[in-house]
Amino acid sequence: MSKKILTAKLAGGFGALLLISAANPARAEVFGADYRPYVTASGGWHTRNRSAESDVIWADWDNGYNYNLAAGLKLFQRFRVDVEWSWLTNDAETTSGGPDLDGPATGGTADLTAYTLNAYMDFPIPNTPLEIYGGVGYGTFRSKLSGLTNAKISPFGFIFTGTSAYAPVFQARAGLTYSFDENFQLYAGYRYFNGGKLKFHFNLPNGTEFDAAPKDTTINSGEIGLRYIF
Repeated sequence: MSKKILTAKLAGGFGALLLISAANPARAEVFGADYRPYVTASGGWHTRNRSAESDVIWADWDNGYNYNLAAGLKLFQRFRVDVEWSWLTNDAETTSGGPDLDGPATGGTADLTAYTLNAYMDFPIPNTPLEIYGGVGYGTFRSKLSGLTNAKISPFGFIFTGTSAYAPVFQARAGLTYSFDENFQLYAGYRYFNGGKLKFHFNLPNGTEFDAAPKDTTINSGEIGLRYIF
C-alpha cells in the first residue's frame, strides 16, 4: 500500500470519527468549548525500516529511542491540537556500500528531528479515569547521519556523515490516557511515523562527493508520556 493511500485512509478514518461524534446528540459535548492549553513530554522505543539508496547501498538499524515535546490547546471537550518536536535516534546494525561490501557496521548513528502539527480525539470510558485517544499529524523532518561505515568499506574512505534536506512526514497515534486529576494525565500508546525520501550530499574523507536519496523512513514506536492541562 502506498504512503498516499495509507495517509488518506488514516486521515479519512479520523475525520469520520469526528463527524460521527458531531452527528450523535449524545456526543454533543464534543463541541463544548474548552480552550485549555496543555504541554506534554514523552519517550518511546522504536523499530526502523532499512534505509536503502539501492539494492546494494543500504543500512539496517538497531532498535532506537525517541523523545517528544508538545504544546497544544483543547479546543473542545474531546478535540485538541498541538505542535510537536521529536528526536528519534538509531545506531547502525549492518550496512553495505556496494556489491559484496556488506557487513556489521563499525560505526554509524542516524538522528531524526521532526516538527509536526497534530490533531487528536479523546473518548472517555464511562465511570473510569480512562480515555482512548487517536490522532494524526503532518509536518517535516530531516536526518543527521554520523560516521556510517563497516570494516570492508572504511579503508576506502567510505564513511558517511552529513545532514539531509527536510522532507514531509506523516504520523498517526492511538492509545490510552489515565487522568490523575483535572490537570495531570499519564498516557501510553502506539505511534506510526512515515517520512518521505531524504536527500543527502556527502563529502567523503577520500575526497569523493556522493548524493543519496534513501527510500521512505518508517518507524513503529511504543510511547509513554505525561500531559499537564492548565
